[in-house]
Amino acid sequence: MTQEFSNITGEQLQSFVELFTPCMDDYLFVCDFKKDDYRISPSAVKRFLLPTDYFGNVTEELQKVAYEEDVEMLMVELQLLSQGKKEFHNLHYRWLDHARKPIWLNCRGRVLKDEDGSPHFL
Repeated sequence: MTQEFSNITGEQLQSFVELFTPCMDDYLFVCDFKKDDYRISPSAVKRFLLPTDYFGNVTEELQKVAYEEDVEMLMVELQLLSQGKKEFHNLHYRWLDHARKPIWLNCRGRVLKDEDGSPHFL
């Protein structure tokens, strides 16, 4: 992580999701590459086919919510981010709603690295 983020924990980042969600229409999320868990705004669970607002096995669960034609693109993106080959996520793809209809979204995020320079959070 850069110096200004080196003291932020995963729990703090996840708390930011809870804190800011009521103030915005977007869906905030934190993906922890090391713990393989994901926190997203609870409002996203109401709209999309997500198991809950906090879950593990990130790649497995996101494959279930992503539109079939977009799964491979999303998995490649997550792999590049988690391996440190990419530092910013900006992907236009589809998630399924509860009726299993695809909804377009533009998902953006910044990779935060740990003190060793390895990707830790998105």
